[in-house]
Amino acid sequence: MPWYFWILLAYALLYVAKQRDDDDGARPEFDAAAYDYQPSEEVLALLQGEDWVAVVTVIRDETGLNLGEGIDLYEFLLKNHA
Repeated sequence: MPWYFWILLAYALLYVAKQRDDDDGARPEFDAAAYDYQPSEEVLALLQGEDWVAVVTVIRDETGLNLGEGIDLYEFLLKNHA
């Protein structure tokens, strides 16, 4: 193969690697204080207990948030509503 093929291939691989590093899939951080959520009576009752997994599960069921966002919202509610 000609020498310029190898240079072009190396350049293409470096370009793709740089693009993957620049777009690492990072999402903006979840701001629980700005999220408009009124906790249900079930969530408020569960906040008084020790089972945080049940609280996060109910929050996620009600809001459709992912696990990390649900935990962030739980911690925010625990500080502000408990």
